[in-house]
Amino acid sequence: YGSVADSVLVQNARMNLNIGLSQQAIELEGFEVVAESRSLDNTGFYERAERSSGKFFTRADIDRRNPQRLSQMMTTIPGVRVGGVTGAESEVRLRNGCVPTYYVDGFHAPRNTFRVDDIHPSLVQGVEIYPGIAGMPSEYRAPKIETPGGVPQQPCGLILIWTGPRLRTYDPGP
Repeated sequence: YGSVADSVLVQNARMNLNIGLSQQAIELEGFEVVAESRSLDNTGFYERAERSSGKFFTRADIDRRNPQRLSQMMTTIPGVRVGGVTGAESEVRLRNGCVPTYYVDGFHAPRNTFRVDDIHPSLVQGVEIYPGIAGMPSEYRAPKIETPGGVPQQPCGLILIWTGPRLRTYDPGP
């Protein structure tokens, strides 16, 4: 409430006094709240980014480009080809036509049911792309059943997607 200043003359009689206060907003200095995810620290993302030959992009990279689909972030990465757009999905291929093996938050995502554009860019904290077996983290090299015949295949390339909560920035303005 706002402040009120006035004077009252009080005599020897009982008196009721009603004071009305007006509502008044208190202006605060501007501030910004940004939520950060620590999930990439816990996955080894930054360690691999320092020592491997993979291609990496982070939340900050995604924010700078503001893509509508996650595959749009991959169009400038050497060894990655994005094409075959069908509806809202784009097909991602790596060197020599390799269909990549996907992991989302450390869990294998079978490529017969998963498409990279299934995940909205606003949910992604980081992506690692390994266009060939060279530099691929050993924990993700294990053969996976990726063919209709059920025969495990050694990954020819790898895309690791790390998600987290949708990030929002709050700025109350002036």
